[in-house]
Amino acid sequence: MKTFASLVARFVTPSSLATTFVLALATFFTGCADESGETPSKPLIVVTTTHLSDLVRTISGDRAEVTTLMGPGVDPHLYKPTSRDLSSLSKADLIVYHGLLLEGRMGEALQQAENKGIPTLAATSGIPASMLISDAGDDNSHGNVDPHVWFSTQAWTACLNTVTERLVELEPSSAQVFRQNALLMQREIAKVGDWARERINEIPQDKRKLVTSHDAFRYLGRDLGLNVIGLQGISTNVEAGLADRANLVEFIVSQEIPAIFIESSVNPGAMREIARESKVVIGGELFSDALGPPGERVSGPGEESHGLDTWSGTMIHNVSTIVEALSVKPR
Repeated sequence: MKTFASLVARFVTPSSLATTFVLALATFFTGCADESGETPSKPLIVVTTTHLSDLVRTISGDRAEVTTLMGPGVDPHLYKPTSRDLSSLSKADLIVYHGLLLEGRMGEALQQAENKGIPTLAATSGIPASMLISDAGDDNSHGNVDPHVWFSTQAWTACLNTVTERLVELEPSSAQVFRQNALLMQREIAKVGDWARERINEIPQDKRKLVTSHDAFRYLGRDLGLNVIGLQGISTNVEAGLADRANLVEFIVSQEIPAIFIESSVNPGAMREIARESKVVIGGELFSDALGPPGERVSGPGEESHGLDTWSGTMIHNVSTIVEALSVKPR
């Protein structure tokens, strides 16, 4: 199995963190043994993002305890682990992280956990290279790979299969339950994907241009036939400059785009300014790098209700929001 270090080495050279932070990591990972000596009845799985939380909880059902480090509205590109996160990681029976540098500032913590013998898994490690998109285009041999693979039904299904088999290794007695739950989720992913492709046909062909805060929707664009333009690149680490904003305004006006979109995990200020300058409306808020809040629901295929804190719920919300905004003729 590929280690976190080998996956990161393909893309970047790890940078050093402050000495105090490294010492804090070492303290957490060496001093958290279970004093009672009792073995937990269920394995503890720590996941980094809300997307992975939904994935692991759906597969495991009631056969595992799942702790999620990042909540709704959190940008994983910028997220730094807290002392509480380090404590959670140190107690895990398995850590599931996304990979492809999505959690760009958690590398040291994940590496430290691996060094201490805590099993880790990059959920994206089983995606075929042919499914991936890079910041240089579909040829992923150049540039950083776009990590937003949950917007591809095929790529997310590959992640589902990778995580399922790792959970089976962790808890063989629950293999049948895990695989049955995964099969149900696989069918749900396919069902929502088919529904999305039908709905996108409501947008006129020349209006299928999706302008968002950052370049997180290219997999969705590839699946649904949308031309996707983000103010920022595939990571929110680097802010857009004035030239980027001016070029985007010019594009919106020249293409007569009726609406642009903000994202729940990205500051909406820049996009609101661009909307004013372009004289277009904000078509709504999309969920890009994090799922929606618990308790809210949306209606999808067959009028079935889905929680916004699930993959299916946020996909349905995003597609519905895009279709409703871009189907309207510009004023």
